[in-house]
Amino acid sequence: MTYDHTQLSGVALDLETGGLDPDTCALLRVGVVVVVHGRVAALCDWRVQPGGGLDLDPEALAVNRWEPRPNDSLEYEVLERLSGMVAGLPTDTQLLTFGHNVRWDLAVLRAVARRHGCSAPDLPHRLADSSVLALPLLLAAPRALLLLVEVRQPGRAGRQAVLVERPAGEVGGEMSGRAHRRTGGRRE
Repeated sequence: MTYDHTQLSGVALDLETGGLDPDTCALLRVGVVVVVHGRVAALCDWRVQPGGGLDLDPEALAVNRWEPRPNDSLEYEVLERLSGMVAGLPTDTQLLTFGHNVRWDLAVLRAVARRHGCSAPDLPHRLADSSVLALPLLLAAPRALLLLVEVRQPGRAGRQAVLVERPAGEVGGEMSGRAHRRTGGRRE
């Protein structure tokens, strides 16, 4: 059986927030990839200026390395831009919204829309959630943990997968063990 990737269109979505309650958390960042007929049509990463009175957990700000910048977008501006991006998705393909814990991201977008008295972007209703896909991997490898880490080496920016092996019986606490960078089958 072959799969025709040209029959897939949709939106990959990732939100970063300042809290854990979709109704009260500040929206900090929105990442979007629009795919049309299997090809990337648009790629956006918007930093958002959080509104007053919203949850801004210092830990969330630190994890996201978020600091205010003069050109940060307002929440409603991001909703308008996202709505415009998805308005032109073709109807002759399988439409999909993809993300990690995408239901949470959609709940946050709906809450932001309510705060501003407007409609949330009309994203495809068919969802693909990578958090669901990760569960079997975690259950199948209880002694190992696959991490996505940011690479900070001269000439090598970006992210890579790292396999962290833990000694048998170790639960919680400080992560000890060996970290192996995936490098074409060999370990370093």
